[in-house]
Amino acid sequence: MSEAQEVETNWEERRALPRLPTTLRAKAFPGEHDCIIKDYNERGARLYFPDRPKLAEQLVVVVWSTGLAFDGAVRWRNGPK
Repeated sequence: MSEAQEVETNWEERRALPRLPTTLRAKAFPGEHDCIIKDYNERGARLYFPDRPKLAEQLVVVVWSTGLAFDGAVRWRNGPK
């Protein structure tokens, strides 16, 4: 196992709640940035942004397939995620 995989695995083990994997398409506002919700639980989500936008600290994520909107705050940045 590579060091990067080990770090990510350890982080996953420390989560209070497991995350559910997904490939839901969404938009993050302000700015209408396309993204993919990679995983989520009731406390948060990991978003993937193919264009690496500069995001505000507070944002709204709208799931394309359902139109549901969620208020959020950026907690961690790792490249396009």
